Amino acid sequence: MSSKRKVTERDLRMPEFRDADLEDLEFRDDGQLVRKDRWERGIRRIAGVFGINHSFEIDEVVNSVRLLVDQVSHWESVEDTDWEDIPTGLKAVDIMAFDGSVLMGATYLPDSDVWRWCDMPVFNRSEVEYWRGTRMKNADEVESV
Repeated sequence: MSSKRKVTERDLRMPEFRDADLEDLEFRDDGQLVRKDRWERGIRRIAGVFGINHSFEIDEVVNSVRLLVDQVSHWESVEDTDWEDIPTGLKAVDIMAFDGSVLMGATYLPDSDVWRWCDMPVFNRSEVEYWRGTRMKNADEVESV
């Protein structure tokens, strides 16, 4: 273990080091004391968040993270959007209401000022907080998240 300082008893009292032996620790380039297995522990914690069991491939965890990021990214504020910029094609957008509910594959109808989903008027324009171009893989796939 290369170090710029010695490991102290105070270091070993830190919660993340309580169950570690000295040979389980190392110093990062910035001098911070860290666990050698921090990457493995980190990926296991992330896998646990997604409910992935003990025998997993790292690609499974990465794909789960990518799906989550895709679900929460690229939203545009309705308040800050020129209405002419919102696609009006069939199932062209995903919408998020003020309560956080998401409808994928919605259609904005500017003539009636409503958002439609599954051929039903769902929200008035003022009830939708965010929108984005749809993330649906094909136009027949309609789901609520």
